[in-house]
Amino acid sequence: MQRKTFHFADLELSPELRRLSRGIEALAVEPRVLDLLIMLVRERDRIVSKQELFDVVWADVVVAAGALDRAIHEAR
Repeated sequence: MQRKTFHFADLELSPELRRLSRGIEALAVEPRVLDLLIMLVRERDRIVSKQELFDVVWADVVVAAGALDRAIHEAR
């Protein structure tokens, strides 16, 4: 089975390996930020609501709205 990877700019995102890399260098990314990136890349053809992001990325915890803002800031 071929693994699905996403390429954008000079980055490669591998959801199955949970890895974001630039060239051969793996980048340190907080797990929730990586989950956010994976979801946004997978759903890139549609608008994803804040509630969907909370439901998927923070499914197991209750967090303040600022958690999403912080994760988006870190992802950028």
